[in-house]
Amino acid sequence: MAAFWKGRLFICTEAGGVLQHLAISVLTMSLDRATVTVGQPFHLKIHAHIHQRISRLDNLTLPDLVAFTELSDERHLTPGRHAGTEYNETLTLQANDAGTISIPPVSIDAFNTQDPEQRPSRFSSTESLVVHVLPRTRAPSDLLPSRWWWEMLLAGVAGVGALILAGWLALRTLRHFRKPSPAELSESAPAPTRSYELGQLAPAQRLRQAVTLLERAPSIAQAEEVRLALRAIVGAQEAETLEDVLNRIPEPGRATWEQALRAAERAVFIEVSQRPAAILEALPYFERACTLLEE
Repeated sequence: MAAFWKGRLFICTEAGGVLQHLAISVLTMSLDRATVTVGQPFHLKIHAHIHQRISRLDNLTLPDLVAFTELSDERHLTPGRHAGTEYNETLTLQANDAGTISIPPVSIDAFNTQDPEQRPSRFSSTESLVVHVLPRTRAPSDLLPSRWWWEMLLAGVAGVGALILAGWLALRTLRHFRKPSPAELSESAPAPTRSYELGQLAPAQRLRQAVTLLERAPSIAQAEEVRLALRAIVGAQEAETLEDVLNRIPEPGRATWEQALRAAERAVFIEVSQRPAAILEALPYFERACTLLEE
């Protein structure tokens, strides 16, 4: 993937036209994963090393990505370690349908400064990439048996706990040879405590609590809590993609929910180095969603 193809363009350009004068020694594409399921985000990364110091890169042609939904596109130009410029672009994509999808090479058109005549050339990555997209295999109904067993297990644990507590109270009564008064029972019973577990709150309260915690201490784990709370409010199933959920959100309030959901997806799935900024950008959208629920 480190190699690239450099060919001359047989086109007419005006003197001082739109093409930049560049020398490009590296132009590659890569995937962070080659096998995904429908709707699962993955990253397409493009890297180029340019001999000149530049502040922008023109005439870069992305491959045909019609088979995917683009979630985000991050581009960065940084000075090279010794000389020149490093160009890095990361696209976050989702496959729309199952199958094997080929991604053609990326290319850059420029006047080639390594050519004595500096003629127009096309620099291109040499290989196409292949993404294997698997269909969704888990439906919401597949989770019902597992959930049922967990509920049975929790009910059993609660029942055993109740028996242990009843036995302890009986032994205490026998030990003192008398029936404790209601006041003594009240003093011996542990004081009820208020739980702030997000999973025990109503959907609107869960969202407000998650957003408040995210504002106090931004983290990827807390951003994921906000994302799950938003999906719970709009009734999203685990296997549903973001686009599936957005297509069935009714008016009024559709725009607010769409902005909040997209901001949450970006904050959770963007590159690690970009997450703090993405979380800060998403907070106003989360606040609007909370306000909409409280009206």
